[in-house]
Amino acid sequence: MDRRTLLATGVAGAIALAGCSTGSPDEPTDGRDSNPTLAEHVVSDAPPTPDVEWSGLDTQGLYLASADAAARYFHVSNTPLVAATEFEAGERLCYVRVFASQTCYRLVLDGPPAIDDEGRAVVSVRTERTAPESQACGEAMTPVGMLVRLVFDPDGPAAERVEVVVDGEETVTLDAMA
Repeated sequence: MDRRTLLATGVAGAIALAGCSTGSPDEPTDGRDSNPTLAEHVVSDAPPTPDVEWSGLDTQGLYLASADAAARYFHVSNTPLVAATEFEAGERLCYVRVFASQTCYRLVLDGPPAIDDEGRAVVSVRTERTAPESQACGEAMTPVGMLVRLVFDPDGPAAERVEVVVDGEETVTLDAMA
């Protein structure tokens, strides 16, 4: 083999292998997807009240990533959704509390939770009147809450942050608490 053929073979081989040995920096190397995938969600039938002191009328929330964190805020034995959450499998709990202007409102999902382009879970909620329009409601700022379990694909990461959108206007960011 002459020098020219050897050089051409070496250059062709180098071009063929370029980038193959280390992989693309955008691809995870452990076989897992780099962004969370939300597999399902479950809403608590009766939202529990967390054991936390909040002041003011601002939207508040908790994003819990461990059984220890859940036990700090909820009576686990009295809260079936909390007790059934498999934190080790990447499940998370999101509790949201807002204030309604009257006593006959509840908090409901405003569409299914999703993952945004930055890998954050997004939970949209809205206040919904529980009484017919013909029925008077008490005039009082009333706290209403919701507890949602977010189930992430176990082959990928869980979202470490959740964006809560309230009535399509206010956005609150909650970081996962371990």
